[in-house]
Amino acid sequence: MRIIRLAQFFRKLESDISGVSTVELAILGPVFFALLFSGFEMGILYTRMVLLDDTLTKTSKLIYIGTFAEGLGDGTLTASDFEESICDKISLLFPSCEANLTVELTPINTFSDVPDTDAVCHDKDVPINPAVDFDPGGGSTIVFMRACMTVSILTPGAGLGLALPKTDNDRYQLISSTTFMNEPF
Repeated sequence: MRIIRLAQFFRKLESDISGVSTVELAILGPVFFALLFSGFEMGILYTRMVLLDDTLTKTSKLIYIGTFAEGLGDGTLTASDFEESICDKISLLFPSCEANLTVELTPINTFSDVPDTDAVCHDKDVPINPAVDFDPGGGSTIVFMRACMTVSILTPGAGLGLALPKTDNDRYQLISSTTFMNEPF
């Protein structure tokens, strides 16, 4: 009699489908959410990169036409003035911009002489400021400009966050560069 009741219980359990969707969600949910958050993260990173590129291009124009230094009191362009100008335009998507931005200006002889070294990036979690060249050059000078911004991402342990290269402090580098020739001013 007990065996018959046990067999009936298992037949009833076989036909009961009340928890199937929960099991499917438990199996497929993490994969789905990792893809969803990776897509969102990619959109944010791409927007940040485009904003950094666009701002660097527009700000470099002020250097090569010679109007950036005219707006300053003594007419001398410093790295902090330049970084502040960039951060004023992009601070909405880059919190603590000035603490994470490194701008390098290097005069070169020809357009093919761009530096072959990696960009130097500053991280707000490290108290040391790296030394980089900041020489806007004079009239008719070719200048290579590179900016590096370190950022945190929302999902470092899933999807896109696993594929991106990290710094020692688990932050990510966005690097933008441009080359221009100063007007003969």
